[in-house]
Amino acid sequence: MRRAVLSAALAAATLIGGAAPAAMAQQEVMPRVPMPPSASASRMEVAQLGQRRHTRALRKREGSALRRLGGARIEARVGLDSFETESGAKAEGPTYGGSIGYDHLLFRTAYGGLFLGGFASYDQAAGDDAVFAQDLDNGAGGVTHVEATSGFGRDLEVGVRAGWMTSRVTLYALAALSDQMRTDTVVTTVTTTTDNPDDPRNPVVTESEPDTVVDVTRIAEGWRVGGGAELRLVGDLYAKAEYRYSVYDEDEKRQQVVTGLGLRF
Repeated sequence: MRRAVLSAALAAATLIGGAAPAAMAQQEVMPRVPMPPSASASRMEVAQLGQRRHTRALRKREGSALRRLGGARIEARVGLDSFETESGAKAEGPTYGGSIGYDHLLFRTAYGGLFLGGFASYDQAAGDDAVFAQDLDNGAGGVTHVEATSGFGRDLEVGVRAGWMTSRVTLYALAALSDQMRTDTVVTTVTTTTDNPDDPRNPVVTESEPDTVVDVTRIAEGWRVGGGAELRLVGDLYAKAEYRYSVYDEDEKRQQVVTGLGLRF
């Protein structure tokens, strides 16, 4: 009896052991069930929706930055000033000043906007005077030495500017009317040469005291063109660089290169 039970148990174990590998083999060769097309399409729609939301957020931030760039502004600047008078006298030196203005966005896109603005500025020249000297034959046996000095003072301007601005950079061109103060001083010295009867080889040279014939301060009006760039640093604070070319009465020319800091509000 015991031997019959053992034989039956051994037969059952053998049957189970042989069926398990067969089941595993059947599982390995079972083909993979493909994902339904609806599930793949859903994933693509979710990705596209996320991309559209990201794009809208970027455009919203850009538009907000552009709105901050438009409006009133105030700035201070320093730079190099170069003069050339109608007589050919030249001088260079530092200049400093400030400006106030207002910029209005005409239209904007996702990449920036076109703007038109107005401004008023005050600058002060702090360089050397322009000096022109010349010797003239006075027709009476002498030479008249003429020395003309032109000193440049304050410079006022009112103008417009237009260009393209983004949330970081502003590029523009400007045109303005300029009003500068100029002080002209002309000093003459007459040198006369006469014969020396005691020593003909050494004529007598006499020189008069310097005589100031002109000492006047006048206002010269002219026009100005130029251009520049501004870079937003942080918040509403920006840095700028600008070139200006001016022409005044009697073909008097002035060139300026300035840098500065400004604030929008």
